[in-house]
Amino acid sequence: MENSKDTLDRRRFLKTTGAVCIASCLPLALGCSGKKETGETAKSSLDKEPETEVKMIAMCGLVCTECEAYIATKNNDQAAKEEVAKKWSEMYGAEVTVKEVTCDGCQSTTGRLSSYASSMCEVRTCALEKQVTNCAHCQEYACEKLTEFYKIAPEAKKVLDEIHAKT
Repeated sequence: MENSKDTLDRRRFLKTTGAVCIASCLPLALGCSGKKETGETAKSSLDKEPETEVKMIAMCGLVCTECEAYIATKNNDQAAKEEVAKKWSEMYGAEVTVKEVTCDGCQSTTGRLSSYASSMCEVRTCALEKQVTNCAHCQEYACEKLTEFYKIAPEAKKVLDEIHAKT
């Protein structure tokens, strides 16, 4: 018979790897189902109107698919990434490199992440630990981490408030 330490370690491992798999497949799953994060359904390819692009919502409520670093990365546009790095260096008064702005979006757990998202973002780290798609799905919404973040990104609050209202 297995001892309880091994069982707990295996259980913790399975929960963690399951969360990683779900989080990494989210953008693909949303695109295949035709559903936006807000719960709206994108237009079918059979409809006359052009299909609405699915938005990738970061854990904090920022829209990754509207971020200039994400767009430059997805377009594999080196010049655009250099421009973003230069702009952000000036904005933040610190050297920001092209590698640091190369980002596949905060929902990506296997792709490239900006240096901030990969190592310093407390909101993203917390959401991953709690295994929520974004903070709107958290039982502690809106916590102190988000309240502080909203002071610099009020548009993120609006996005998460809309999602939270539908949950």
